[in-house]
Amino acid sequence: MTQRFFILVVTLTISLNMIGQDSYIKNIEAAKTGDSNAQVEIGNCYINGIGVSKDPEQAYQWYKKAASKNNPVAQYNIGLLYYNGWGLKKNIEKAFSWYLKSAKQGYSMAQYNLGCCYLYGQGIAQDQEKALFWFEQASEQNYPMGSYNAGMCYYNGWGTEKDFTKAVAYFQKAADLGNPMAQLNLGVCYKTGSGVKQDDTKAIYWYKKAADQGEATAAGNLGVCYMEGYGVPKDYAKAVYWLEKANAGGYTAIKPQLAEARSKLGEQVPAPTPHAETTIPKKDNSKYANNIEAAQKGDPKAQNTIAICYSEGSGVEKDWQQAVYWFRKAAEQGYSVAEYNLGLRYQKGEGVKRDYEQAMYWYQKAASQGVSNAMNNIGVLYKNGSGVKKDYTQAALWYQRAADKGNKKAKENLVNLQKMIEDEQKNAIDEVDKTIPQVGQTDRNTFAVIIGNENYDNEADVPYAENDANIFKQYVQNTLGVPEKQIKLFTNATLNNIRSAVRWLSQAMDISGGKGRAIFYYAGHGIPDETTKAAYLLPVDGMGSDVESAYSLKQLYSEFSKMPAERVTVFLDACFSGSKREGDMMASARGIAIKAKPETLNGNMVVFTAAQGDETAYPFNEKRHGMFTYYLLKKIQDTKGNITLGELQNYITDEVKHQSFLENNKIQTPSVLVSPAMSKEWKNVQLR
Repeated sequence: MTQRFFILVVTLTISLNMIGQDSYIKNIEAAKTGDSNAQVEIGNCYINGIGVSKDPEQAYQWYKKAASKNNPVAQYNIGLLYYNGWGLKKNIEKAFSWYLKSAKQGYSMAQYNLGCCYLYGQGIAQDQEKALFWFEQASEQNYPMGSYNAGMCYYNGWGTEKDFTKAVAYFQKAADLGNPMAQLNLGVCYKTGSGVKQDDTKAIYWYKKAADQGEATAAGNLGVCYMEGYGVPKDYAKAVYWLEKANAGGYTAIKPQLAEARSKLGEQVPAPTPHAETTIPKKDNSKYANNIEAAQKGDPKAQNTIAICYSEGSGVEKDWQQAVYWFRKAAEQGYSVAEYNLGLRYQKGEGVKRDYEQAMYWYQKAASQGVSNAMNNIGVLYKNGSGVKKDYTQAALWYQRAADKGNKKAKENLVNLQKMIEDEQKNAIDEVDKTIPQVGQTDRNTFAVIIGNENYDNEADVPYAENDANIFKQYVQNTLGVPEKQIKLFTNATLNNIRSAVRWLSQAMDISGGKGRAIFYYAGHGIPDETTKAAYLLPVDGMGSDVESAYSLKQLYSEFSKMPAERVTVFLDACFSGSKREGDMMASARGIAIKAKPETLNGNMVVFTAAQGDETAYPFNEKRHGMFTYYLLKKIQDTKGNITLGELQNYITDEVKHQSFLENNKIQTPSVLVSPAMSKEWKNVQLR
């Protein structure tokens, strides 16, 4: 199976299909009176410059009006604005949120994009099962890419068991709707007998359907069939014809077969050239003369050739601006090689101002047509964080796609990326994670619950929270001497997990007969109730805008105060202002931080919190921990746990305030809350 890939749709949908300069005039009055479909149309006019000047910000305002009336197309389009950063600050999490609103109303394109978000973990934790669910929802409405992607999920076992029969059914549905990638893959299934009876004739039929639409891999497969006589008589002339189309379309892995076919046809095999865009000899003046007329008439291949002439100074004076002009002409007609070449110009800043986001846009368009160099360069952008957030996982995915098509540079990049990741991970392990003191003592009276919530279903992830919890657990066990059976570790805890953990800790204190000591550690999101200012711990399945899906600190402290415990020590590496660990606001929060009110403590309780009021609990990226947790661990390491709570509080507060100012130019002030019963003695209480 040729491993094609998923790409988010980035074209705004015009719901009423009114194209023309009078669209604005036809809809503006209805839009002003509140007609949501007309409001979407006016937004489209501003996006596309139909009847008005292009203005994405104005488009957003009109889409927002329509979205307030639950218009699914408007909701989807707002998602696209956030995804692409058109008129708004790019925000993938908000894009996901708007796609979700639209998808729940049954809008097929939103359902498809939502599936892509889940598949790649864009704006949400990766979840292949949910990706498949939304692709199937889009397929039910005859959206071709939804059917195609559902087929890919079943073929590869993404989010489900592999099922070639179901894969073929979805490919067939998408192919009948004209999707060239599905037509290609349906051909592969017939050629290999995957999920369907092997049939070379049907394979040929579907390869040609896809190749006629410019699908380069299908053209290559068709050429091989003619060369080898699969399903058709051997015909080297036709083999060369289709293999050349594949090569010109970016499927460069087919070059050995092309050379063989040319040789058998009796042609001289030309010397290979490294890139499609550099195939024109430096001083071949005839290329410009032979193509300029066709280019001016709109032929995209000729336009790409003229662009190369200008970039190489072949037959004309070298002129990068003219080269970009002609590359754009061809690219806007969907000519894949020109799309790649235009992306390359934006990446290098040749003839245009360097713009990585534009480079990504054109690379994605070329990649969707199988251009492996574009796939490789998308990987480069993700690897370097150029125009996108640095993401080694995405870089590896794109390198692999290019490598699967025979791209040697991508294969090298994939190997180098893996080595770099391994080196970074090796170097990133701080001494606090590697050298954990072991005291050789057992504390049979202390019980601990440790929670690290990093991967959220509906909110941004919390960097390093899992590592925080895992390493803290090792310190509790090895340095504080708590037996492993007396420690409950939860990574990515749900609301029910948190409830059961608190119950377990309460039961442990009951059986200890008043001699028990409890430790409760939490790293993850905290949220405020915007009305009452009460604070909550957010489970990974919770919604930041819905406090009923969270666990309140008031309830937590109430449960702890009822425990017949000698002492309950709480460590909270979270803030409760509505901000993320990185400092910006959660997608569900308002635009300003909220100062959560402190809760009253009872019983024998001491609570260490990572930040005060409306401050943010920041990460310490260099150490791969939350900043509060890092210095908590560091002090336990340095003292082997032989430290009072007062000394621990002084150290953490001083170090976190200092380091946060250096790293973030903002203050983070850890604080301690103490119950009345512990107010006089807590500073002298030993941690171990």
